[in-house]
Amino acid sequence: PGGGFPPSDPTLPEPPTAPAAPLRHEQSAKPHGVKIVDPDDPVFQLFAGGEFGDPSRGRFRERLHLPRSALPGARVLMAYDDGVPALARLKHNGSFYFWNMGLNPEFSNWASHVEFLPFLAELLLGSRPSLNGQAAYTEHLPGEPVTWSAGRTVLVSDMELRNRIGQALAVRRGEGARSLRFASLEPPAIGAYEWLYRDQHIGYSVVNFPNVESDLRTMTHEQVKTEGSILAGGGSTVRRLRDGIKLWPYFLALALCLGLVEGAALIWIERT
Repeated sequence: PGGGFPPSDPTLPEPPTAPAAPLRHEQSAKPHGVKIVDPDDPVFQLFAGGEFGDPSRGRFRERLHLPRSALPGARVLMAYDDGVPALARLKHNGSFYFWNMGLNPEFSNWASHVEFLPFLAELLLGSRPSLNGQAAYTEHLPGEPVTWSAGRTVLVSDMELRNRIGQALAVRRGEGARSLRFASLEPPAIGAYEWLYRDQHIGYSVVNFPNVESDLRTMTHEQVKTEGSILAGGGSTVRRLRDGIKLWPYFLALALCLGLVEGAALIWIERT
């Protein structure tokens, strides 16, 4: 909450290897903490200012024990206090994450923290696939036609746009600066659409709500604290917002108190 991450710690110890079983499952009575090894990675940028919490707050008593050498070519993003990798990424036209942080509430409190879901969202955003070094999708706002850029040798008859149930949408061709630009004739509804070239999948176009409608990063602390806004500060608060508050115990206690007051008043009146 103070803002920013501590500098990365390149001196994290290399976990001891077990020659007979380099990968093993272990549980411990004492919880392990995790550290952010690569704070400059884009997945942590949302949390860099401190207003969205710290994604390394989780404590774990269950994990896989393995050395860093067991993940050749992987980029370790988070590691346990003894150097065991907690989160690592292998990247090639997308991302494969090695997740070594258990979510069983009996052995971990990570999933109860408010940072958990935003952190998962950042992982998903950072792991979108790519095609020939470029993103294999385009994003559009409602009311806009979906578009796709292709080589100048592509014929409009070879391109096809389908919705999620396989229905084809009409497509027109236009000239771009360095490539042909294909677009739907009509602005499609919100959803995901698939582009095909000669019946082969080449990418997606996504029509989504504007980010400003659901992105809390556009709100300041003063706006969040205003009347009508609620800031969830922990897992118990989130559960109260989701499940509500049981009021019948309070009403029962109030009825008992009123009964006691009434009885005391009657006794006092009779004596006087």
